[in-house]
Amino acid sequence: MKDTVEVFLQGPGLVITLVKLPIDGKISDLIEQAREKGLKIGAEEKPDVWLENAEEPLKSGSSLKEAGIKSRSRVHVHTCRQIHVTVNFNNQSHQHPFIPSSTVGDVKEWAAKKFNLKEVDVSEYVLQVCGTSNRPKEDTQVGYFAEPGKCTACFDLVPEQRVEG
Repeated sequence: MKDTVEVFLQGPGLVITLVKLPIDGKISDLIEQAREKGLKIGAEEKPDVWLENAEEPLKSGSSLKEAGIKSRSRVHVHTCRQIHVTVNFNNQSHQHPFIPSSTVGDVKEWAAKKFNLKEVDVSEYVLQVCGTSNRPKEDTQVGYFAEPGKCTACFDLVPEQRVEG
């Protein structure tokens, strides 16, 4: 029987990182691991931990097992309870609150509906971080892009560039 559980961590400034924790570990151990791996949250701040796409943060005093964390679970550590995401497309902007563990793919799906894109056209577009050329993978959690205290993220919906061969 395993005595550790592997968990994928993400948070502000912390790209997806695989960590091993004791099977009897606590949510506070996840926060500690995230800080050690480069989480951009001040030492005095008390972040929440979100299981991917959960509606509420995990209870801080819970064990990993009580919280439903299994091997290869994806969690997000953040001080923001919601990330106010803006998506720009064709000179229009729409905003929507997302939980920090929502993915870029979730945002793209929402934006496609909001901007009335036909299902056949959705695959032709990607989200790009506003003011950059950064086109994150769809499994990247939106909290990664929101600075603690600001709780906002901005993306442009842009055509995916194809290489014709």
